[in-house]
Amino acid sequence: KATLPKLEGYVIEHGRIHLERFKVLCAALASDELEAFATQFTFLKQHERLSRCKNSLVSAASLAAKKNSRYRRMKAEELDAEIATLRDCSSETVAVKFRARYYETRWQRPLSMRERKDICIEYVRAMQWVLNYYYQGCCSWSYFYPHHYAPLLSDMQLLCNEIEEEEDDHDHDDADDRKQKEKQKQTQKEKEEVDEEEEEVVMMEEEEEEEVLMRDEERINRFELATPYTPLQQLLAVLPRASNHVLPEAYRKLMDPESDTSPIARYYPDSFVVDMNLSVSPWEGIALLPFIDEQDLMRAVNSIDAEQALQSVEKYMNTHKEPLLFRYDAKKAAKKHCIKGPMSFGPMCDAVNMYRYVLPGLEHCGGKFIPQIRKGVNAVIAGGPNLAAIPFIAEIKKVPVKPFGMSSKYQTLVFKVVNVDDPFPQQSNGLKNSHSHSDTSGGGGGGDSHQLQLQQQQQQAYENLALSYLKKFLSQPLHVGWPYFREAQITEITTLNFAHSIVHLADGKTHTMTNQLSQALRTKFKKTCHVLWQTYLTMLGVDVGPIHILIKCRLLHAMKVERGTVLKQWSEQEEMFPLQICICGYAKGFDHSLVDEFNVHDIIEGHDDDDEKMKSASIPPRVRFLVKDER
Repeated sequence: KATLPKLEGYVIEHGRIHLERFKVLCAALASDELEAFATQFTFLKQHERLSRCKNSLVSAASLAAKKNSRYRRMKAEELDAEIATLRDCSSETVAVKFRARYYETRWQRPLSMRERKDICIEYVRAMQWVLNYYYQGCCSWSYFYPHHYAPLLSDMQLLCNEIEEEEDDHDHDDADDRKQKEKQKQTQKEKEEVDEEEEEVVMMEEEEEEEVLMRDEERINRFELATPYTPLQQLLAVLPRASNHVLPEAYRKLMDPESDTSPIARYYPDSFVVDMNLSVSPWEGIALLPFIDEQDLMRAVNSIDAEQALQSVEKYMNTHKEPLLFRYDAKKAAKKHCIKGPMSFGPMCDAVNMYRYVLPGLEHCGGKFIPQIRKGVNAVIAGGPNLAAIPFIAEIKKVPVKPFGMSSKYQTLVFKVVNVDDPFPQQSNGLKNSHSHSDTSGGGGGGDSHQLQLQQQQQQAYENLALSYLKKFLSQPLHVGWPYFREAQITEITTLNFAHSIVHLADGKTHTMTNQLSQALRTKFKKTCHVLWQTYLTMLGVDVGPIHILIKCRLLHAMKVERGTVLKQWSEQEEMFPLQICICGYAKGFDHSLVDEFNVHDIIEGHDDDDEKMKSASIPPRVRFLVKDER
């Protein structure tokens, strides 16, 4: 919440990770990195002490993992040493030593800053692969994260930066090159004037930063598509040797550690270490198995003569299939034809048809999904959330929000609705809650005449606002319940003094009746306003502000098509909503020119004819919800 406003945009932009913003986010998350490690070390120490006690609440699985020698965990003495080391987390020396020890204990050797940066790049690259997978599909069938552990958040600052490598024994050549470059730069500087020299240095630094950024982004976003594994190849890549009974005999032999001919036998050890990595449950540990080299895997598979070694069923299983779609068929279901089901399931009703599924094309956008906000995104779609439809202010304050039955103990993010239609926003903002109304009926009651006149003017203004919205709601769609909008049919709009009821006739026309509220109904109006204000605040974390106008309506219950016409069915039960969280047609302040004209009920239906089975079809049918233009 504190970092996002500083980023000048989102971390994910157009389907890609924005590295500079990602670094800012990681820096904020890493601010208490050492404290988090110290807390985990303390927890492990307590868990270690509890596991020694009789009748301990520690799970049997954790105790079994503790006794198993192949599970590697930190000893009590090591935990004490780490806790003592991290007592001064603010010390830069402590941070540097701890981070170096983090990599050395996991990678089994000291890592240079350049190696740590390479791990960070691979980690971000793995996240980018996941983004590409969900935005565009699989961008690489051969990619994998080539490490067992993740880097530290604090080391993400190495991204987009040139690393000045330490002068180790294995890096003398690079050090000599750097010295030579430094001498060349120094010679060049001596030949130039001071002002030109400084300007050139600044320009070079900026160019170097841009070059490093482009180089890191290129590494992160560069993927080779390759080809997917066959089912048996995939099983070879993921199964342990203990589960090789699901493979054909020829493939099982490739896992045999005693085989002298299999190039992948060494990737299936009988025993291996599971690093608990500061966790307590055995399934949380990291199995330190070797990564299988893809070339070794392909060479091993190619050594098998599939024609001779595989049976016909196994050959069929080892091929890529087309996606199939099973769709319910009411006609078949009516026949009540049953087929034999799996063991212990009994007979099953055959009520589906099978189709070859063809993924809908993206020819209209160049064959790729475009992860950008499109025109009309702010338009209201019935049943969907839309925060942008109504102006609001986000505040952090202590409010007992209880969406799950228990009030929150700490500060909560609250959305405060900005009532742009309020004719007296300053007076309304001064009210503490939504049930602060002044009763202006029945004379002045001995009050100040000027104050009474002002209150009457305010009530008249709210009355005029209610009547203006009533006309809009009778000619345009009404959506209520921000931010989760539902289409509704208005039946009444009420102010402190008047109630305007709407009767919807069978021929589509409406009849409006206006009644003045009695003193008892005014009191009930005030109580209803207060209850609604309190409900939205404590249940949804939404401060709707003072309520002066209420809308009673019936929510859209269902739709049906008769003779090509869509008929709406409204709920019999009426509900109340404050005017400030209701809109007619479009979002308040929305640019209507961004939306094309089309019908909200344009429904595309599919067909289930028998002669279309197993043919190429755009399946399943899709419903396109669109937005009506203003009439």
